[in-house]
Amino acid sequence: MELYEQYGPTIYGRLVKALRDEECAADLLQETFIKVWQGLDTYDAALSKITTWISAIAGNTAKDYWRSKYYRQKQQTLSLDGQEDELPLQDGISNLEWERVAPHLKNDHSAIINMLFFEGYSLEEYAEINNIPFETAKSRKYSAIRKLRKLFGLGY
Repeated sequence: MELYEQYGPTIYGRLVKALRDEECAADLLQETFIKVWQGLDTYDAALSKITTWISAIAGNTAKDYWRSKYYRQKQQTLSLDGQEDELPLQDGISNLEWERVAPHLKNDHSAIINMLFFEGYSLEEYAEINNIPFETAKSRKYSAIRKLRKLFGLGY
């Protein structure tokens, strides 16, 4: 219960940000902490911080949800956003559009897009999880966004 009280609000906030649905975020928060409690004996403090470990579990739980039939039925298509620093399609991509462009991205580009824009990780957390310098993560983010803008015909 202590882990839930200490980290629950932070994880919930990330899930709300990633899912844009408070009810769904609350459900996935519960699923996340069930997995945390069930896997607590596998946590190794030498490998990561507890927040990083719990965040990874929450991210994987969210990915499972996005892959689910329920999410695909619920998903709506929104208009594209052309702001330079924003993901040009986070607020406006349909599943079909993402499935069309995702194979054209390098693995590290796809990973950073998923973690930052869909799972709610910060750039600092992405760098820590991937054991890379912050500036490398920042460069990777902008490179991925430029590639997506190009794929969607929005220029650089």
